[in-house]
Amino acid sequence: MKKLFLLYLTVCLLLPVPSARAATRADQPAAAVEAVQVAQEADRSAAQKLMQRRNVPTKAPHVTQSKVYVPYEKLDSMFTAGDKGVYIPYSDFLKLWEAATKTEPEDEVPPPPVEAAIIRAEYTGTVSEELAEFEATLRVSALKEEWAKLILNVNDIAVTALSIDGKTPLINAAPGGLELVLPKKGEYDLKMSFSTKVSTAPGEKFVAFQIPSSPLTKLDMRIPGTDLDVKIEPMLSQKSTVSGDSTQFSAFLSPEGKVNVRWLAKSVDDEDQQSVFFAKVTSEIFVKESVYQIDTGINISVVQNKAESFRVRIPEGISLVSVDGKNIKDWDLAEDRVLTVNLYEEVEDNFAFAISTERYRDMDEAAFTVPQFEVIDAKREDGEIIIKAEPTLRVQVDKKERVTQIDPSELQGRINFANFVSAFKYFRRPYTIALAISKIEPKITVDQQVLVAFSETIIDYYAYAKFTVKDAGVFKFRFAMPDGFRVVEVGNEATVDSYDVADEEGQPVLTVVLKNKAMGEFALPVHLEADKEDKDIALDLPKLINLEAEKDEGVIALALRKNLKLTTEDMRSLRPMSLEELQAIGIRVRDPKNEMAAGYRYSTTDYASQLNVNKRETKIIAQVVRVVDIQETAMKVNDTINYQVLYAPVSQFQVQYPAAVAKDAVITGNNIKEKRLSVDPKAGVGIWTVALHAPVLNNFVLNVTLEQKLPSIRIGEQRGIELPPIIVKNVFNESGVIAVGKSPTLQVESEESNLEPIDTKELPGNVNRAQSVLAFRYLSHPYRLALITTKHEYEKVLDAVVNQAHFDIVLSKEGVAKTEGVFRIMNTNRQSLALTMPAGTDKIYAVFISGKKASISIGKNDREKIVMLPKDINPGQEFTLRIIYQTKIKKKFGFLGGLRVENAEFSDIPTSKITWRLFLPRDYSYPRMHGSMNPDRYEGPQPLLESAVRSQVVRGQQRVRLEGQKIPRQNDEPTLYGLDIDIVREGQMFQFSKLDKNAYLKVGYVKRDAVWPICLVVLALTGWLFMRIHAQPEARRKRNMTIFLAAILVLNVLLPQGFKLFGALMIIAVAACMGYLLFIKLRQGNLFKKKQGDGE
Repeated sequence: MKKLFLLYLTVCLLLPVPSARAATRADQPAAAVEAVQVAQEADRSAAQKLMQRRNVPTKAPHVTQSKVYVPYEKLDSMFTAGDKGVYIPYSDFLKLWEAATKTEPEDEVPPPPVEAAIIRAEYTGTVSEELAEFEATLRVSALKEEWAKLILNVNDIAVTALSIDGKTPLINAAPGGLELVLPKKGEYDLKMSFSTKVSTAPGEKFVAFQIPSSPLTKLDMRIPGTDLDVKIEPMLSQKSTVSGDSTQFSAFLSPEGKVNVRWLAKSVDDEDQQSVFFAKVTSEIFVKESVYQIDTGINISVVQNKAESFRVRIPEGISLVSVDGKNIKDWDLAEDRVLTVNLYEEVEDNFAFAISTERYRDMDEAAFTVPQFEVIDAKREDGEIIIKAEPTLRVQVDKKERVTQIDPSELQGRINFANFVSAFKYFRRPYTIALAISKIEPKITVDQQVLVAFSETIIDYYAYAKFTVKDAGVFKFRFAMPDGFRVVEVGNEATVDSYDVADEEGQPVLTVVLKNKAMGEFALPVHLEADKEDKDIALDLPKLINLEAEKDEGVIALALRKNLKLTTEDMRSLRPMSLEELQAIGIRVRDPKNEMAAGYRYSTTDYASQLNVNKRETKIIAQVVRVVDIQETAMKVNDTINYQVLYAPVSQFQVQYPAAVAKDAVITGNNIKEKRLSVDPKAGVGIWTVALHAPVLNNFVLNVTLEQKLPSIRIGEQRGIELPPIIVKNVFNESGVIAVGKSPTLQVESEESNLEPIDTKELPGNVNRAQSVLAFRYLSHPYRLALITTKHEYEKVLDAVVNQAHFDIVLSKEGVAKTEGVFRIMNTNRQSLALTMPAGTDKIYAVFISGKKASISIGKNDREKIVMLPKDINPGQEFTLRIIYQTKIKKKFGFLGGLRVENAEFSDIPTSKITWRLFLPRDYSYPRMHGSMNPDRYEGPQPLLESAVRSQVVRGQQRVRLEGQKIPRQNDEPTLYGLDIDIVREGQMFQFSKLDKNAYLKVGYVKRDAVWPICLVVLALTGWLFMRIHAQPEARRKRNMTIFLAAILVLNVLLPQGFKLFGALMIIAVAACMGYLLFIKLRQGNLFKKKQGDGE
């Protein structure tokens, strides 16, 4: 450390010191020495404080510093003159001092987790008849420096003595035991004497108590008696030895400190003495259709000597299935029907095992005697017999002897009552229980929903049978089938195992075997079919009858193709139903080509009816829609023929036109194979025959287009046009409508016969009603329609309009206006709009249409911009166009001046209304505002110092609203289309409005700081003029004064509101001048009177 100190001093010698400072100190050596001595005392005080702050240990060696001298030029002479020192900065001295006196901190030991603990304990006890006395030694460690506390958790003992080194320790009563207080840190041997009661139980004695918890506890006990079986709970390690006439017992206890020691006299084993036990036998007999299932439970209670095996006699005719139970080593059934069950370990109390047996049963067996199981060598045997049976069997007790019936409530919670019949109790054998068994016949009812569907070649029979099975379940159903039908499908894989059709006495019978027994509700679908000739037939109503059902009822629905007709004869036991009733219960056609024809309900199986199925003749109905479009030089006719083919399909259609136009017809449609035109010159008609690839039924559509050239027509001329008629051939009925459209320059009138004029709203939906000017309906042929057209000159109509335009214009002191404008526009067919920007517009930030970015381009000049309209705007639908732009209006604001404000507008479409919110700087007054915009006036007086138009001071952000509705903001991707910026709206807000376009406003401004100087100039000028006029001759003075005052009044009336201040100032100045002159005149009059008085 000293070497480090000297090294630091050497480095300090090499440090430069300012020359001025050195010169001063060289001139005053005595003062320097005195200053160093003062610094030395300060260093001592600071060092002591530093040591206290750093917590320097008191045992560290004391270090003193030497005196320090300046200046350093005389260091050599100072060092040779005794004990001298070197001057260093005080902060460096503190660092050096801290390094020299620093000591390593001692390791701190955390406080102990507990104040005291028991390390080990040893207990020695002696048992007498009713008392057990113990001596204990507990090794206790006190971890706290002073007055450590330890809880001794004891219970069910009486402490008789406590001592440490022969002295009684400090003991306090505490919850759960005693509290031992130890005076200081260290280890102690606590001696404790206590006693506890010896308790008795049948055949045994025991002691149970709680001792203090310890990780290592040993217990030694001396118990009177030599043949004892000693047990301790919990048992970790124990040892018993016989010493004299007593038993020495040792054990290591668990850390919890709970002691429970029991002892009893050992039993004397006598190999010649047999085990004595009682038996309780519980037999559960389950009567099934093909087997008797017998489960026997045997409960053994050993009352004397241990048993290692048990024997049970099995009745004759009973097959042993299994033997179950714990501790069973093996079992064996001998020829004499004795079952021997051997155990792994001998049992001395209770033991239970179960025997499962069964016996085959004939399906027609009607009697059964309950077998008896005998437990051999049991001193006493009793038991219970529980009888169960399947739901399909009826089991009754025919005979019973030496048994009593058990109330089922006594068995509650012990057995499963499913299929329960009866229960009995016996107390000795033999006993007799004879059962009478009979089969329960199921009660079956069925409700069928039947659909018989006829096509050209197939008869389908769909039956949905809903069974209700009671009393007993069934595995199969049998049906009587109608003749000539075959099975297509029965049930599904989850319910039906198999089915078969057999002939029984000339009747086909369908047998359906189920996978599971049907009980309760069961549904079975059946699908049959039969062949049918494609001609008129007559047959009996087919029916599917269940042969086991007590009641068979249901609903029969008949469906057939539209080209078939159904009639019924000789109906019996059938009640007709409406088609609505059939639909309500869920019966619908399976084939969309069919339609429901009739429905019947039956309640007995003897219903019958004769069915006649005949083919219908084809019936075609045609509905024609004719759309006529008349232009100046051509007429286009588009005929749409909607065929409705009923009953039977057809493969060709025919359409007739006049021969002159038939060849020009263009026919289109689906499924067309061939088109042929045949012309009859004599009749003057042409017939088109359209052949199809495949016959069609129901609906079919043909489109025929005609185009006829017309001679040109001049403005004001008329022209007659005959509409060529269309006739749809080979149809049952034809009707149609005619819609006439025209060019905007034509006027059309009509001359018709056998046609009914209708409103265009009555035209079908696929016709453009808006472009139809005439409409007719015809129901039969022939009809005639002549169209007389007149040409007029075309006048263009309005196709776009701006309903409202609003602008927020924010003008800064630099003369830059940022404007946000919103247009509410309605457009019919324009693809783009031309927008004229104000002069000086240098930036357009963004243009949005209904919240989406719009495309904008340059027009004919720099001020014209072309805005492209999106395609998703419907014609006539109002949308919003929002534009944000910047305009350089003028240079920076001065003290006085004017400017012109304009807005962007659409040059080629009208605007209904324009509104402004004009934000101007607050530091200026605006005494003059004029132009095409009308200010929104406010009621009440107008202050003279305010602007020409009433304003509102705005400091927060405001957004544009039109009629209380928010304008859509940008909702697309800003990175692709630019930013939707918000203009900061501050300053004085003026509101204006105007009808129509060409909105502008001229604003005159004056800086508020210049108002009062101008007022002073006005006052001075007015006073000067007044005095000048007053100084003129009397004749001219009155005239000029009158003119001057009249001019002031006229100016005060005619000047705008903002300039009325200056007119008022002029009136005040004139009044002041007149008052001053009056004062002077009165004063002169008084002086004149005073002089006259003095002269007199």
